[in-house]
Amino acid sequence: MDELSEGLPEKPEIARHVTVVVTRTVQAGAEDRYLDWATRVIAQLSAFPGYLGATVLTPPAGQHNFHLVYHFATAAQLDAWETSGRRAELLAEAEDFSYVARQKGTGLEAWFELPGQDVMVAPRRWKQAVLTVMGVFPLSLLFSTVVTPRLHALPKLITTLIISILLVAMLTWVVMPRLSRLAARWLYR
Repeated sequence: MDELSEGLPEKPEIARHVTVVVTRTVQAGAEDRYLDWATRVIAQLSAFPGYLGATVLTPPAGQHNFHLVYHFATAAQLDAWETSGRRAELLAEAEDFSYVARQKGTGLEAWFELPGQDVMVAPRRWKQAVLTVMGVFPLSLLFSTVVTPRLHALPKLITTLIISILLVAMLTWVVMPRLSRLAARWLYR
């Protein structure tokens, strides 16, 4: 087990999208070194099956926390990267100019943000479920009474697709960020 896996619980194999956020605090003056290193990490990631993309988030001037965010289609494919020799070499190299904090997300926990924190900290799953129901229920009621009747001429499959897209979009960008902020004290107790 290395520093990038410490504290993460072992989970059974499940086939779904996995997002990894690696936050590195970079020594002052080593920012260009980090960006070169991150570019090489992304080049190596792209050679692994299941790799879906990556980005580097740079901090505002005067701050030193850089974020490398990458996505794999499944946990097993991410594991292939995490156990690779090339990754180990890159991690060892980065120790010369930075140190790391890492979090992993597989879905709904990305909706729950702890205000003022740089990395994802997921609340307990039962709290996520309760808050998600609180977001889904009013939207489902609204869509079933307002939107669905206006789509009655469309085939059921198309109507369901439209409602699903609207529901997920509203939850992701409008409802869940607000609900998670409002319930932050309860969620992160």
